[in-house]
Amino acid sequence: MHETARRLGYELSMTQVLRVRAASTGTTVWICTDETGRLFYQANRGGYEKKWIEGKTALFLPNVVRGGNDFHVTAPDGNTFSVNERRLEVVIKGQKQTSAVVPE
Repeated sequence: MHETARRLGYELSMTQVLRVRAASTGTTVWICTDETGRLFYQANRGGYEKKWIEGKTALFLPNVVRGGNDFHVTAPDGNTFSVNERRLEVVIKGQKQTSAVVPE
């Protein structure tokens, strides 16, 4: 995440807030915060072991909003992502996909 964040102009160091893996897809999701309290979403299909290709296997999004234990973010294309310690919900082109997650 640090490398992607720096490449996109987010220079402050980050701390992990949440890391979970969707059992059905193997996707790993991270929520991190920087020193100012901004939240960021990053996910990679296949988890951290697989190759990171931003926009294909990996996704980095700023402007995450926290609501209780849930983290929500909307991508520039309008797709939405919500995650907590129990589930990952992805809405792509109006189609909702919900996966159970396990902490990592």
